[in-house]
Amino acid sequence: MKRPSAFRTILGSLACAGALAVSGGSIALAQTPAASNDVAAVSVPKPGYPRLTKLAPNVYGFEEMQSIDRGAFSTGVMFVVTSDGVLVTDGMANPAATRQVVDEIHKVTPKPIKWVVIGSDHGDHTGGNTAYPADVTYYVSPISKDTLEKEEASPRFKAGSWKLPASAVVVPDRKTLTLGGEQAEVMFLGPGHTGGDLEVYLPKERILYMSEVYLNYVFPAMRSATPTTWIATAKKALAMKDVRTYVPAHGEILTGPQTRQGFEKYVKAMEDVVANVKGMHDKGLSLDEALKQVNWGPYASWPMAQQQGQIAIKRVYMELNGELK
Repeated sequence: MKRPSAFRTILGSLACAGALAVSGGSIALAQTPAASNDVAAVSVPKPGYPRLTKLAPNVYGFEEMQSIDRGAFSTGVMFVVTSDGVLVTDGMANPAATRQVVDEIHKVTPKPIKWVVIGSDHGDHTGGNTAYPADVTYYVSPISKDTLEKEEASPRFKAGSWKLPASAVVVPDRKTLTLGGEQAEVMFLGPGHTGGDLEVYLPKERILYMSEVYLNYVFPAMRSATPTTWIATAKKALAMKDVRTYVPAHGEILTGPQTRQGFEKYVKAMEDVVANVKGMHDKGLSLDEALKQVNWGPYASWPMAQQQGQIAIKRVYMELNGELK
């Protein structure tokens, strides 16, 4: 789906209250604007962040707090340490933030970063990719490749910003990688929050990195999504019964079986949001009437519900009216 480049950046939110109750001192992070034409994205100091979560003996989740368009939220990546090098999923909004990822990896292992999967093509996940080694191999979906190349050709594209290398490996459906004895499946389950989301599944560890198909405890941000398509993609991930740990791109990274419950709750939230809006549409309410009358019930207290709720109504109305392609 073609969209303005500002749509590359998700409107963030505070992670659930538990995400902020992590031990550790306040860490002041660099106040660096995002690359490209994104809404300004800066790192913000929050107690306990940045934080590292060990998901398996050789698998880690790393999060930092960002602020975008008045919202504070955690953005995360996953990295896998193998005997041949390190695989990273996604990046951060700017070089300073992504350098934190690189530095954290170097604290864990001396192995070089060799592979980066572009789960989301949005700027808060690609804006800092210049901080990754120049010789890494990128994996990207055809949809994200097209999106990135169109943005690079735009007259508004900033000189010196990261560009997708011509050597990037395109993954239209699924690609199994064997990296230093570690098997990783890079897969495209369908569009989520973005059009070209790639996921990474580690069958031995039963861990699935969801990128922006999963935004943990954030009101569904539909401004660049086709709502029912996103739900269908998420359900494909839930149908993978061997998965033990679901890793989100935004919101607190947790471990183990509880993450399936959290992901199920998020999918139900998306379904309830769409059903709520569809009910108003079926009653013949105009868009303006729906925007004024909506009641989100239990989701009204979810972070960013007021702003993202208004956007969700517009997007669901557009889909029901056949205005989304």
